Amino acid sequence: MKQLKDKQDENIKYQTELLAMILNNDSVYIKSIDVIRSDMFTDTRRIIFDTYVKMIQESKHPDSVSISTHSNVPLEEVLKIATTYSGTPMRLDALLYELFDYMAKSKLMQLGSNISQQVQAGSKYEDIISIVNDTLRKLELGNSSQVITMEQGVQSLLTIINNNRKDNAEITGTPTGFEMLDKHMGGLQPTDLIILAGEISHGKTALALSMMYNSAVLYGKRCGIISHEMSPEQLMSRFAAYTTHISAKQMLISKLTDEQVTIFSERIGTLVKANIFIQDYIKRELSDTLAAVRLMVMQHKINYVVIENAGNINVKGKFGDEERTAEISKSCKSLALELKIPIILISHLARERDGKKVQPDIHRLKHSGQLEQDADVVLFIYRPELHGFDVFECDKSIPAKGRAKLYFGKGRNYGTAVSYPEFLEELVLFRDFKQTAHKAYVIPSKLDF
Repeated sequence: MKQLKDKQDENIKYQTELLAMILNNDSVYIKSIDVIRSDMFTDTRRIIFDTYVKMIQESKHPDSVSISTHSNVPLEEVLKIATTYSGTPMRLDALLYELFDYMAKSKLMQLGSNISQQVQAGSKYEDIISIVNDTLRKLELGNSSQVITMEQGVQSLLTIINNNRKDNAEITGTPTGFEMLDKHMGGLQPTDLIILAGEISHGKTALALSMMYNSAVLYGKRCGIISHEMSPEQLMSRFAAYTTHISAKQMLISKLTDEQVTIFSERIGTLVKANIFIQDYIKRELSDTLAAVRLMVMQHKINYVVIENAGNINVKGKFGDEERTAEISKSCKSLALELKIPIILISHLARERDGKKVQPDIHRLKHSGQLEQDADVVLFIYRPELHGFDVFECDKSIPAKGRAKLYFGKGRNYGTAVSYPEFLEELVLFRDFKQTAHKAYVIPSKLDF
C-alpha cells in the first residue's frame, strides 16, 4: 500500500505530465473540459494552468513565453514543465482519472473534517446539508444542471420578448441573408441543431458557405466551419470568389491575368475584415470535432458553426452506420444546448427509392431516425436541372436552370416554408432570386453582382 508521501509525489508527477500535454497541444484542454479543473493542480502548476485557461478565454495564444509574462512565473519554470517527459506517458483519460480521483478524495476528507467542526460548533442541520451538497455538486463531472423556478423562467422569457420588440429586431437570431430563413425562423436561433441535406453536388456546402458569407460580411456576425471534406485553401477560395467574383477554380488551378490580380487586390479587403473562422485539419473523430467547436466558441465567440460532413465523422466504439450517426446527432444537439449556439450539420441523403428522380424528403436522410429526432430544423436543397428537368415539378412556372428549391423537411417551433434561390454556378454561390413574381420568400439580394 502506497504511503501518503508516495501518493503526493505521484500526484505531482501526474499534474506535471497533464500540464505538459496541455501546453503542447491546444486540443487537450478542450477535450478535457468536462473533467479538468483548477483544483487538480497545486502551487506553480495551478498558476500556470489558470493563466492558460484565462488566455484561452480572452482569445490569446497561450505559448510558454506569454504564459510566463501573464503569470509572473519564470520562463525557465514554464519551459521545464512544458518539456517534461515521464518516459512512460499515460493515456489522457487515465491521467485525468488519476488526478480527478486524488482531488475528489482530498475534497471528501476536507468535507468530513468540516462536517465534524460544524456539528461541534452547533450549526443547523440545514446549513451542514447545504455545505455537503455544495461540495458534492462541485465534484460532479461535466456541467452541473440547475433547477429553474417559474419566476426565473418567466423572467427569462420576458427578456426574450422585450429584446424581440426592440428596433431592428425582426431577425432575433443570427441573420443569413436568405429571407426565408431570416423571416420564417428569425435567423439561426441559439441551441438549434440544423440538418442541411441534399444529394451529391446539389450545393449543400455552397449554401452553408453562402449563409456564412452573408452573416459575416453583410451583418458583422462571427461564424466558423469545420470541414471533413475540403481543405482550408479550398474553402478560402470559395469565400474569395464571393468577394472578388473570380471563380474559385481559377484561383486554385489557373494563372490569373494582371487585371484579375488587380481586381482581387482591390476587393479582397472586405473578406479580410470578415469574422469567418476555418478549422485547419483535424482528425475525423467526433471527439476532435466537438473539441474544435468548443475552442472556436471560447476563442472567437462565434455565433454559429457549420460541420461538414456527418458521413465522414468517426465515433470510437461505434461501427454500425446507424449507431455512429445517432451518436453524432445526439452529441451535436447536446453541444448546441450547452454552448447556446446554432450548429449546422451537413448530411448526405440515402439513395433514391427504386431509382426514381424525386425531390428529397425526411425519409431519405441517411440513417434518419436519430437525426430526425434530434434536429430542430431539417433543410433540404434540391436542384432539379441536375436530373434533367426544365421546370420545378411542384411549380411548372419556375424554370429549373440556375435555380434551386430550399425547403423545410422539419421545423420544430417554425413550421415549414419554401423558397427558390438562384445558383451562380461559376461562383458556386446561392442567393435570393432577384426578379420573379413567385411569392415564396423572394426579394432583391443585398449582394451586388
